[in-house]
Amino acid sequence: MSTKSALKKEQRSLSGEKLPVRFQHVSFSYGEEEILKDISFAIKQGDLAAIIGPNGGGKTTILKLILGLIEADRGEVELFGSAPKISRARVGYVPQYSLFDPLFPASVRDVVMMGRLGLNGGSLFKRLGPYRKSDLEKCSRALAEVGLDGLEGRLFTALSGGQRQRVLIARALAGDAELLLMDEPTSNVDRRAEKEIYQLLGSLKKERSIILVSHDTAVVSSISDMVLCVNRTLMQHDSCELTGDMLQKLYGSEMHLVLHDPHAGVHDD
Repeated sequence: MSTKSALKKEQRSLSGEKLPVRFQHVSFSYGEEEILKDISFAIKQGDLAAIIGPNGGGKTTILKLILGLIEADRGEVELFGSAPKISRARVGYVPQYSLFDPLFPASVRDVVMMGRLGLNGGSLFKRLGPYRKSDLEKCSRALAEVGLDGLEGRLFTALSGGQRQRVLIARALAGDAELLLMDEPTSNVDRRAEKEIYQLLGSLKKERSIILVSHDTAVVSSISDMVLCVNRTLMQHDSCELTGDMLQKLYGSEMHLVLHDPHAGVHDD
């Protein structure tokens, strides 16, 4: 390799270390079914990126690639400048609260402390305590950051849907996540709780990066820095560039799934 080529490779590597997420010409298939074709994008520190697209278009596949749960067939995926399996401890995944067993007898503290499992040499079997003082302090700070301080002893199942979702966000924060991955976090909450969660995300992105999978085009235009439109291929837009025509082309017959309010957050040509 020439000195010039080596220098370019080193510069690209150093640049990649500054980026929470970088996809370069990534393709992925399940068997013979191609899910993603030659997609490239980058998420900068402090960005809130919204991923939108029809069901089966590849949104969740992108999250799995970021977490290193699957590997690209072609192309390169970097997480904080390294392979996802190396850096995924710096990522907090926030699922939908409805995926939790409603009979699971855990307190709010127990759920948030799950974000500390395996950190600082902690045991994976240490859910019931005794907890370290430093871990309890992290838990309290995370709950305060999502507006639920004082609810540590409440049963998780006794909370409202919006509160449960914020507890799951606190769990990711308690693990010192530098990147939050959120898969449709408002799909099972009422409109008031939805608004509160979106306001929370707007404040959280000041300290960390966020990737949000959503069908809600209103939030895409109101709080995101960029929009990744995914339907096998990917097109990147600023949120202000999102138009009704773009959405129609992206979703086609599934357009009704994303327009809660056809005038909210969508700019016509």
